[in-house]
Amino acid sequence: MTRPAAILLGGLGQVGDLIAGALTETGTEVVLVDVLPRPESITPEHYLQADITQPDDALLRTIAGADCVVMCLPERAAFASAPAILDAMSRGALWIDTLSVKQNICRLLRRYEEKLELVSINPMFAPSLGFAGHSVAFVEISGGPKSEEFARTLRALGATVGTITAETHDRLTAAIQVATHAAILSFGAALLELDYDIEKGRAIATPPHLMLLSLLNRVSNANPEVYWDIQHHHPHAVAVRESLSRAVRALDSASREDSPREFEKLFDRLRSFLQD
Repeated sequence: MTRPAAILLGGLGQVGDLIAGALTETGTEVVLVDVLPRPESITPEHYLQADITQPDDALLRTIAGADCVVMCLPERAAFASAPAILDAMSRGALWIDTLSVKQNICRLLRRYEEKLELVSINPMFAPSLGFAGHSVAFVEISGGPKSEEFARTLRALGATVGTITAETHDRLTAAIQVATHAAILSFGAALLELDYDIEKGRAIATPPHLMLLSLLNRVSNANPEVYWDIQHHHPHAVAVRESLSRAVRALDSASREDSPREFEKLFDRLRSFLQD
């Protein structure tokens, strides 16, 4: 096996494919690591089959020889494997992870900030869409020339790179991801309970309804584990879903009033909020 410039853990997933494409485009030598057998489309020198949660000597040697290690795994697998991988990395190497919740992983990463360059990113889009025209949240724990070069690579590919703290990231994604996904999936659950006929409904549907159906279609055809990860692991997820429940109850209460006064108050508050 060649001595890789970058090693991608969970490299056969969609996010791994996204990052690998970005690095390869810049001429970086990339080795993919996954528990699955090597696909025929990948040459043996660019692939290592390994259980990342139980790293063997071959994997740890590959990690030690890499200039950059990218963690593209779900939260549970990432935390099960991260300490051993961080310990094995060479001084000055760059760590990148793509976890959706930042405060938890960043607490662990801060133990290694004297040894490594440490970046935690969150591509705020479906990996199949590519970087061009999309946003990437960029949490830098310990910067340096490698992390700066990686940020330049993302920008060169057309991404908007937003540098942010772990705490601010999680506070914002509570609305951007947790609330949004919960609202869309709850809308879908309501349609199931209503025994809704999509074909008949679409024939007379309003633009907002069609937009929600489109969002529901996009979410429901994605990997459920990605959305479960956010709803389960996000530190503000329970509070966000409780806020959604309270909002629906308040809307129900306002709808039962004999006058539209409470509805009008809600619309006034929303207009003011959006204008701000």
